[in-house]
Amino acid sequence: MGQDQITFTNTQTTLLTYPEGTNSLFFTGFDAGSTNQLTVPTSAAGSKGGGRRSMDPEGIALTPDGGFWISDEYGPGLYRFDRQANLISTLLPPPALLPYQGSYPGKLNFTGASLPTSGRRNNRGFEGLSLTPDGKRLVAFLQSPTIQDGGSGNLGCNTRVLQFDADTDSPTYGRLVAEHFYPLTLNGNTTTNRHTPVSETLALNATTFLVMERDGIGRGADPGLSPTYKRIVVASTEGSSNIAGTGHDLQLGAPGHQALNTAIKPVARHDLVDLLDPIQLARFGLNTSTNQDANALSEKWEALSLIPIKDPANPDDYLLLIGNDNDFKSEVVFHNGVPVGTNSATVDIMLLAYRVSLPGMQASRPVNASPLVQFAIPSGAVFAQGPLPIEVSVSDVDGIVIKAEFFDGTVRLGEKTAYPWVLELPAPTVGSHQYRVVVTDNSGATAEASNRSPLVLLTSPTNGVSRSAPFSVDLKVSASDEDGFVAFMEYLAGTNRIGLSTNAPFSAVWANAPIGTHTITAISRDNLGQATSSKPVEIIVSRAQSSALSLQILHASDFEAGVQAFDDATRFSSVLNSLRSQFPTNTLLLSSGDNYIPGLFFNASADPAAPFNGVKGRGDISILNALGI
Repeated sequence: MGQDQITFTNTQTTLLTYPEGTNSLFFTGFDAGSTNQLTVPTSAAGSKGGGRRSMDPEGIALTPDGGFWISDEYGPGLYRFDRQANLISTLLPPPALLPYQGSYPGKLNFTGASLPTSGRRNNRGFEGLSLTPDGKRLVAFLQSPTIQDGGSGNLGCNTRVLQFDADTDSPTYGRLVAEHFYPLTLNGNTTTNRHTPVSETLALNATTFLVMERDGIGRGADPGLSPTYKRIVVASTEGSSNIAGTGHDLQLGAPGHQALNTAIKPVARHDLVDLLDPIQLARFGLNTSTNQDANALSEKWEALSLIPIKDPANPDDYLLLIGNDNDFKSEVVFHNGVPVGTNSATVDIMLLAYRVSLPGMQASRPVNASPLVQFAIPSGAVFAQGPLPIEVSVSDVDGIVIKAEFFDGTVRLGEKTAYPWVLELPAPTVGSHQYRVVVTDNSGATAEASNRSPLVLLTSPTNGVSRSAPFSVDLKVSASDEDGFVAFMEYLAGTNRIGLSTNAPFSAVWANAPIGTHTITAISRDNLGQATSSKPVEIIVSRAQSSALSLQILHASDFEAGVQAFDDATRFSSVLNSLRSQFPTNTLLLSSGDNYIPGLFFNASADPAAPFNGVKGRGDISILNALGI
C-alpha cells in the first residue's frame, strides 16, 4: 500500500503580530536577550531580532470566535490571537516554570545561550496545547521536567500539565486553575534524555487527554539509531494531586517553595497507539531501521487531531491524525524565495491516520467539585495576647481556590486571594474566639473549614492486665489531629482524673493505683477544644500474695468483764473481719472452749455444758464478733 491516501493543500498563511504603542510589530524567532526587566521573551536591541518579542511557536488551539492560542517554548508562554492574528493576551506560567539564573531571587533570563538554575530547561518550554471541547479550559504541557523537578541532566521524568481558565465570561479568565505532575517514560535516547518528552496533547474533556510522547530518534536525527518509544497515551487527572497555587509553583529557593515528593499523586496514564508497531508501519512501506532511508519514520511527531467517523454502528470511533515536524529539512531550504540552507537528509511532512475507539469521551465537563480547606493554626489552644497568624491549607481537585474569608464567629476579619493562605491578626482581644474560614473556588463553589476531632488510642495499659500492689500504671497513647494538633491529654479512672499531659507524646504515670478493678480512658483535646475519648481498658490491682501460704494465729482469751473488755473486743473484731475479707477461704476459727463471754450481755458460767444458741459448749469469740463488739 502506498503513502498517498492523505493529501495536503495549503489554504492560508498568517503572519503573527503584537501591539507596540500604536504600531503592530512582527515577532522574531531569534533568541531572547538577557533581561530582568521584561517578563516576556524579547530579543536584545541591536541583535538580528531587532529588539522584537521572541517566540518559538509549538502548539495551536483554535477558539470558537475564529482566533487561536499558541504555546511558546521560549517563555514558556501562552499567547491568544484574534482572527486577524493580532496578539490580544499573554499568559505566563507560575514562577516555578520561568527560567531563573542564580540563587533566589536570581535573574529572569529567557536566553538559550546559558543554562537556567530554576524553571524550564532550554528549548523545553510549552509544547503540547489544546482547548477542551467546551472551550473553557486551555491545557498546556511542559515538554520536559523543570530543573527543580528533575535536574538539568537526563534522569528527571516528572513534567507538568497546566490548565488555564479560557472562558472569557469567567471571573477567573486567564488564571491557572489546575496543575498536575505527569510521569514521562524512561525510554529515550540515554545520550540526551532518558525521558521521552511530550510533543503534543489533545483534550477530550477537562480531565482526560491524549498525549504524544516520543524519543529524539528517527530520520532527520543522528543516524545509526533506531527509535525506541513514540506513542499516544491516554492520561487522566482524576484522583491526582492538583498543585496549582501551592508551594510547588514558587521559584526554587523562594520562601515556601515545595519540592516534588512521593505524597503527590501523579496523572494516571495508559498507552493507546504505538507508532513503532512494525506490522502497522509495514502496511504502508514504513520502517524504523537504523539506516534511516526515505521510508524510515521521522524523529519529530508533534501534531494530533480527532475526526469523528460518524459510523452509526460504532459511534465512539474516531480517526486519529498524527503529524510530524520536518524541521525544515529539505535538500535546499528557502526563505522568502531565497536559499538559506541545505540538509543531507530530506524529511517529508507526513500524516498517520489511526482508527480508535474512545467510549464515553464526548465533549463534557464534570460537575464542579467543592474545594477543601483545613485549619493549620499555630501550636497551643491558649495564647498570650499578641499577634496571631491564622493559617489554612486549601486544595481543589478540579480548579483553584480564589478566595479565603476569615471570620471570628460572624464577624468578617479579612480575606486572602492567593497562597500562602494566612491572615495575620495583630492583637485579638482577651477572651474566647471561634475562628471560621470560608473558601471559594473558580467555579463559585464554597466550603468552610470545620474542625475535625482528634484521634486517640490508649496503648498502655493494655486491656485485662492484672497486677499486684504496689502498682504504678504507665499511661500512654497514640494521638493525632489531621487539621490541627493535640493540645492536651487527660486520663481518667472511671470519672476520676489520674493523669494530665500537655506535651507530646502525652504520657503520664498513675502512681500506686489502689486495689480493685479500674476502667481507664484517655480524652484527647485538640487546639480548638474538640475532644475524643479512647476506647476504655480495664485493669485489676490486687494485694500482693506470696506463692506459699503462711500461718498467722491470733489468740484472744481470758476476757474480763468491764469497760476494757469491750474496747479489746472491738479491736479484735475489726482485725478478724479484715482477715475474712482478704482471705475468705484461708481463715480458720478455733475455740478452746475455756473462754467466757464478758460483760453486760452474758454472765460467765462455770458450767462447760451451758448451751448457747441451741448448741452445747462454751460460747467463744464468734459470739463477740457477731455482736459487733
